[in-house]
Amino acid sequence: MDLQKIFGKFAGKEINVIETKRKVNFPNLGIIDEIWTECDLNEKEEPTLKELYNTASKYGLNVRTWLPGWGSTHDYAENRLNVYIEKEADGKYRIQNEFRIG
Repeated sequence: MDLQKIFGKFAGKEINVIETKRKVNFPNLGIIDEIWTECDLNEKEEPTLKELYNTASKYGLNVRTWLPGWGSTHDYAENRLNVYIEKEADGKYRIQNEFRIG
């Protein structure tokens, strides 16, 4: 399956990401009162993601989105498309031109 051909049209599209500032303390790591930005998606209301999910579904794929600071398990799923969203220099979040199965 040529992921770039199927999903490349989504690369560079802006995604509405919800940023929440939070003060964190990890004294054992020397982190005291640092402000971290947490990112989240409203996937059900984001039209670009809805279209991407529908396209993936046509090919029998589920989608896992990756935002800055997000972690996950390192399991591998043959039917899962990984989509990466990054904050760019202009402050907007966009889907990156990188699509992987796993």
